[in-house]
Amino acid sequence: MKTYIKERAKEKGISLTDIFNELGLKSYPSFLRTIDNGDNLKLKQLQIIANKIGCTIDDLCKPEMSSDVPTLQCPHCGKSFQIKVE
Repeated sequence: MKTYIKERAKEKGISLTDIFNELGLKSYPSFLRTIDNGDNLKLKQLQIIANKIGCTIDDLCKPEMSSDVPTLQCPHCGKSFQIKVE
Protein backbone atom coordinates (compact mmCIF):
# COMPACT_ATOMS: atom_id res chain seq x y z
CA MET A 1 0.00 0.00 0.00
CA LYS A 2 1.46 3.32 -1.06
CA THR A 3 1.32 6.01 1.59
CA TYR A 4 1.49 9.78 1.27
CA ILE A 5 3.12 10.45 4.63
CA LYS A 6 6.05 12.40 3.17
CA GLU A 7 3.74 14.62 1.13
CA ARG A 8 1.36 15.33 4.03
CA ALA A 9 4.25 16.03 6.43
CA LYS A 10 5.82 18.45 3.95
CA GLU A 11 2.47 20.25 3.46
CA LYS A 12 2.15 20.71 7.23
CA GLY A 13 5.82 21.60 7.81
CA ILE A 14 6.48 18.51 9.95
CA SER A 15 9.90 16.88 9.58
CA LEU A 16 10.18 13.14 9.01
CA THR A 17 12.70 13.05 11.85
CA ASP A 18 10.02 14.33 14.24
CA ILE A 19 7.66 11.57 13.09
CA PHE A 20 10.44 8.98 13.40
CA ASN A 21 11.19 10.11 16.96
CA GLU A 22 7.49 10.11 17.88
CA LEU A 23 7.23 6.46 16.81
CA GLY A 24 10.30 5.47 18.84
CA LEU A 25 11.78 3.35 16.06
CA LYS A 26 15.45 2.32 15.86
CA SER A 27 16.37 2.54 12.16
CA TYR A 28 15.74 5.74 10.22
CA PRO A 29 16.50 4.18 6.77
CA SER A 30 14.06 1.36 7.53
CA PHE A 31 11.47 3.95 8.61
CA LEU A 32 11.86 5.79 5.30
CA ARG A 33 11.41 2.58 3.28
CA THR A 34 8.38 1.66 5.35
CA ILE A 35 6.58 4.96 4.89
CA ASP A 36 7.32 5.00 1.16
CA ASN A 37 5.41 1.82 0.45
CA GLY A 38 3.44 1.26 3.66
CA ASP A 39 4.96 -2.14 4.38
CA ASN A 40 4.72 -3.26 7.99
CA LEU A 41 2.91 -0.12 9.19
CA LYS A 42 0.56 -0.93 12.02
CA LEU A 43 -2.73 0.88 12.52
CA LYS A 44 -1.45 2.30 15.80
CA GLN A 45 1.62 3.73 14.00
CA LEU A 46 -0.56 5.26 11.29
CA GLN A 47 -2.70 6.89 13.99
CA ILE A 48 0.39 8.33 15.72
CA ILE A 49 1.64 9.70 12.38
CA ALA A 50 -1.78 11.15 11.51
CA ASN A 51 -2.03 12.82 14.93
CA LYS A 52 1.49 14.27 14.60
CA ILE A 53 0.73 15.67 11.13
CA GLY A 54 -2.80 16.77 12.01
CA CYS A 55 -4.73 14.72 9.48
CA THR A 56 -6.67 11.46 9.25
CA ILE A 57 -5.31 8.01 8.46
CA ASP A 58 -7.34 8.17 5.26
CA ASP A 59 -5.40 11.30 4.24
CA LEU A 60 -2.14 9.37 4.63
CA CYS A 61 -3.30 6.61 2.30
CA LYS A 62 -4.71 8.53 -0.65
CA PRO A 63 -3.27 11.13 -3.00
CA GLU A 64 -4.41 14.72 -2.82
CA MET A 65 -7.01 15.22 -5.51
CA SER A 66 -7.33 18.62 -7.09
CA SER A 67 -10.89 19.32 -8.20
CA ASP A 68 -9.85 21.26 -11.29
CA VAL A 69 -7.41 18.64 -12.72
CA PRO A 70 -8.89 15.33 -13.91
CA THR A 71 -6.94 12.35 -12.59
CA LEU A 72 -7.16 8.59 -12.76
CA GLN A 73 -5.69 5.98 -10.45
CA CYS A 74 -4.20 2.78 -11.84
CA PRO A 75 -6.10 -0.21 -10.42
CA HIS A 76 -2.93 -2.31 -10.48
CA CYS A 77 -0.25 -0.12 -8.89
CA GLY A 78 -2.37 2.66 -7.35
CA LYS A 79 -0.39 5.43 -9.05
CA SER A 80 -2.39 8.55 -9.90
CA PHE A 81 -1.90 10.41 -13.14
CA GLN A 82 -3.41 13.53 -14.65
CA ILE A 83 -5.55 13.50 -17.76
CA LYS A 84 -5.09 16.15 -20.40
CA VAL A 85 -8.43 17.11 -21.91
CA GLU A 86 -8.40 18.90 -25.24
